[in-house]
Amino acid sequence: MLDRVENYLKYQEVNHIRIGGSIQSNERNILVKSFQHDDKCRVAVLALTSCSTGITLTKASTVIFAELYFTPAIMIQAEDRTHRIGQKKQVNIIYLYGLATMDEILYPRLRDKYFIVSTILDDNVSIILI
Repeated sequence: MLDRVENYLKYQEVNHIRIGGSIQSNERNILVKSFQHDDKCRVAVLALTSCSTGITLTKASTVIFAELYFTPAIMIQAEDRTHRIGQKKQVNIIYLYGLATMDEILYPRLRDKYFIVSTILDDNVSIILI
């Protein structure tokens, strides 16, 4: 999926960065700085698991996820990369949902898990596992 998105951006001549699992941390830091400070760099193509922690992307105002993950915590962590100190804009989070894909099985379960976690946190409910 990342390859297809990046190929489209190249075809449209959109200045962007890409961070996936093979990027070393020093190169990742350089790419993040480029996204944050270069006004010509308008898009960051990021692998969900590679960018869910340790980076700040407050320049972003729209985040589009083209993949889901099995635990809501990873997805929330990835969303939180834009909701950091210094963010001055509203951030729109969009998840692409593929019909006739694993998304149809995964998404309802993620939604249920997220609801349970947010209910527990919001209502300050304690759960004891036996």
